[in-house]
Amino acid sequence: MNVRTVLARATHALDKNPVRTPRKIAAFRLDLWSDPAGDTVVGYTGKYIFDMDQGVTIEDYLRNMALNVIHIPWEPMQEPDPTPDTTSLSIRSNENIYIVIVIADANLQFASEGLDAVTIADGRERYYTYGRCAWVDDPILRTTTVAERPDLHAYCQVTAFAADCESDLQDQNRPQPRTAFNIYLNLRQRAANGDLRLIPFVFDPDVGYPGGHT
Repeated sequence: MNVRTVLARATHALDKNPVRTPRKIAAFRLDLWSDPAGDTVVGYTGKYIFDMDQGVTIEDYLRNMALNVIHIPWEPMQEPDPTPDTTSLSIRSNENIYIVIVIADANLQFASEGLDAVTIADGRERYYTYGRCAWVDDPILRTTTVAERPDLHAYCQVTAFAADCESDLQDQNRPQPRTAFNIYLNLRQRAANGDLRLIPFVFDPDVGYPGGHT
């Protein structure tokens, strides 16, 4: 099976703390499917944008998303704006917002080799901060972990970061501003002997306005 991979441009880790803490979430459901050529395509198949409840933290939302106890009324995706270099994983926003990515396919996870799930383009890290990943430690006890990056061997399908797109776009001060970010993923496959193989790949979409999904 071929996986369509885009070379990485964004290499900088997210800054630790947001300057302006968002109170709104843009959640995207990430899935994979086969195109007519037989390639595996990764893209968004649903979105939902909502205000955070008072007193509820992003960690609370991520834990519940990892446990699948939040019913997210996913809305259908529309085709992204046809701006140059737009990819199936590009995101359109001009707000100060948490971007949450939830993987839907059981055979896909965020990279678990000590890598960040998301990195940002050099020089833009002050606007894209507070990367967090969430996963279930014990499905019977329903215990979870939220950390900056997935632990080694963690089966992580939920990640988030604070995106001050409003300030970033004002700072760029140009038509159709965009900032590249990387998403690090593993494709899960079983070998003939039953051993789990993790195939790493990376995509480099962008956050911008206009352009991408909203």
